[in-house]
Amino acid sequence: MYKDQLDFLKISKAIESVYEQLQEESLTEQAVNTMKEAEENLQQAISYSLSNTYIKRTY
Repeated sequence: MYKDQLDFLKISKAIESVYEQLQEESLTEQAVNTMKEAEENLQQAISYSLSNTYIKRTY
């Protein structure tokens, strides 16, 4: 597994952990929005990494 993939896995687990903690503490609207933004940013980073890896391998 590539280092980037391991980092993404760690980030994903961290987001999930924070989300679970916030649920226990009654999420506020701001917390929900922040978590959604973090998840979206992670998805964008993964997509970029995958497309960048594909481009590097095809040249």
